[in-house]
Amino acid sequence: MIVNDELMSILVLKTLFKNNIGIPAANLIEATNGLEAYQKATIINFDLILMDLNMPVMSGLEATKK
Repeated sequence: MIVNDELMSILVLKTLFKNNIGIPAANLIEATNGLEAYQKATIINFDLILMDLNMPVMSGLEATKK
């Protein structure tokens, strides 16, 4: 999962994963704040979460601690 409040950052990361690792962008789940990421992580067991620290609603650090 990619968690970032800046949509351009999400787009860049999806492009890097697609071009360098071969993971289709459609297979990457995104969240735009820590609360959304936390809620998705309670439902889906992710292998990797790339988390921005400074976001609205709930910070990435707070979401990671939960």
